[in-house]
Amino acid sequence: MAAVLASALCQREIQVQIVDKDLYESLKQELRPQTHEHLVLLSGWSHCSSKVWLVGDKLTGEEQRRAQARVHFVPYSQFPPDAVRGDCVYHSTPALVRRRRHRSRN
Repeated sequence: MAAVLASALCQREIQVQIVDKDLYESLKQELRPQTHEHLVLLSGWSHCSSKVWLVGDKLTGEEQRRAQARVHFVPYSQFPPDAVRGDCVYHSTPALVRRRRHRSRN
């Protein structure tokens, strides 16, 4: 799923910042060469200034604590991350959110 999202964002000329070198190399191999300029390997967490993080189910509490305040964590996996920080926004996976009218009225 990460490759699909990275590809779609890079094709729209949106910068995708990656901290994990192995993931970066893997994604770079899957992307079209003309989109490589939008895929950026960060040299460390201190350089991560993104306000929106697309996260998988392996996001750790330690990684969340490295984010800046007011970051939006948007999951692309089936399970959203546990909310570790009160100064960030945690979104739910859209397919797993029930609409109000479908909820039980008990």
